[in-house]
Amino acid sequence: MIDLLKTMTVEQIIIFVFIIALAVKEVIGLIDFFAGKNKKAFEKAKENEEILKKLDETSQKLDAIKNHFEEVTKRHEEKIDLLVSSDKDDIKAYITNRFHHFTELGYIDDFSMDVLERRFEHYVAEGGNSFIEAMMGQLRALPRK
Repeated sequence: MIDLLKTMTVEQIIIFVFIIALAVKEVIGLIDFFAGKNKKAFEKAKENEEILKKLDETSQKLDAIKNHFEEVTKRHEEKIDLLVSSDKDDIKAYITNRFHHFTELGYIDDFSMDVLERRFEHYVAEGGNSFIEAMMGQLRALPRK
């Protein structure tokens, strides 16, 4: 190396040092470039991880909401079933009561028959059985006054 320096002129040494400085500068720039790329990739991965975490939290919240909704729906369906059953019992009792009243009289008025027909339609729509149907047939056969 010393022999090399002895054979070089001052101008060549300055150019050589300048070229080495440029090479070091470019190596540092290359390191910074790859470090920046690596940093961006790391930040992107961290951002994706945060997004996945928020997505998982949202999914858990949606599952909790879905479960709550299903529980509420089930309770409401049970209450509606109870109300329909109660309504059928009420209609059955009403028609039975009116059946006994009008069969004792031996006739039925048009207004009462119309009310009984509409209540019977509701009873059938709610899934009522044929117990009342026979009574309605006898009520329809009564003379009208």
